[in-house]
Amino acid sequence: MADFRMLIIRTGGLGDSLLLWPAVAAVRRRFPDARLELLGHPDRLRPLVVPGGADAALDIEGSGLHRLFDLSPEVPEEVRSFFGGFQVVVAFAAPGDFALAENLSACGAGEVHAFLPFPSAGQAIHVADHAKQSLCGVNLAADGEDPLLPARQDELAAGVARLSELSLEGRPLVAMAPGSGSARKNFHP
Repeated sequence: MADFRMLIIRTGGLGDSLLLWPAVAAVRRRFPDARLELLGHPDRLRPLVVPGGADAALDIEGSGLHRLFDLSPEVPEEVRSFFGGFQVVVAFAAPGDFALAENLSACGAGEVHAFLPFPSAGQAIHVADHAKQSLCGVNLAADGEDPLLPARQDELAAGVARLSELSLEGRPLVAMAPGSGSARKNFHP
């Protein structure tokens, strides 16, 4: 399955991107040899480009994705070619973006799925679980234990250097991110 390419589109902030990790890991479990690419803001998606995760974080700017939200789009050939080069495209998109899936299919993507980026109101499920369950529900991911998101060696080295600069090396630390833009993104205490 080395020629199998899958694209996941997610355009949120850093927190939204990090919450995509269980879904990315579940896709990798299902398709260990596939080429898995993420499209959004690469600086936010790059932490998911690790062993057991995605292969690349692509920049939404210049991708032509914005052309695919119109009902009758004029789509340049390079945009058709880009999106048509994937066997599967998954978009986590807003409720009003109903033209997106149809236009991705028209570009030649083999299989297209569009999911809401968040669970429906009243649905008691965490955003991370929603993304993973959405992909498992269409057989694009294998359920299983969610691995910890690994840090790259350069990130670990930068962290150690920064702790040393602050004279905190070897001391116990606590890091907190107490809130988010949505209660559905907060884990239970």
